Amino acid sequence: MPVAHIWGVAEFALYSATFYYLLNNSKIKKAIVVAVALMTALEIWNVFFFENLLQFPSLILNISQIVYVLYSLLLFRQMLLFPAEQSLFKQSLFWFNLNMLFYGTTMFLNFALTSYFIQNKLDMTALYYFSIVVNFIFYILIGISILIDNKKANMMSISNGK
Repeated sequence: MPVAHIWGVAEFALYSATFYYLLNNSKIKKAIVVAVALMTALEIWNVFFFENLLQFPSLILNISQIVYVLYSLLLFRQMLLFPAEQSLFKQSLFWFNLNMLFYGTTMFLNFALTSYFIQNKLDMTALYYFSIVVNFIFYILIGISILIDNKKANMMSISNGK
């Protein structure tokens, strides 16, 4: 579990950095930097007062999922305010953002239910399979996003004569 505590903050910082570069609003970018610092401080506080290093860091992970949903909604707002001429389904950014919205909402549910199931000593098999399916969908959508982006890069290099 100590690795899960470290991974929770590292994952949050990396996804925050991704959205930092995708979002254009300078106030939102500053808020993202502050969010990373606050999440790091919250994790330290969490370890000392709530979930020690030998417990699953559900608090941090649930808060992270909520913030991912907020990031995603902000990026969708930006996409609506400044639409691209290309179809949504051909935009890698759309697929990535849709994926983060899906992942944030479903994994929030999963982590919240996991804590409930553990406290009430319920069988976790269904949650285990739910988590596997969500992760498969997550990686499939990341793959779609990368494939679309690669096709776009290849089309640009062909049109530039390279």
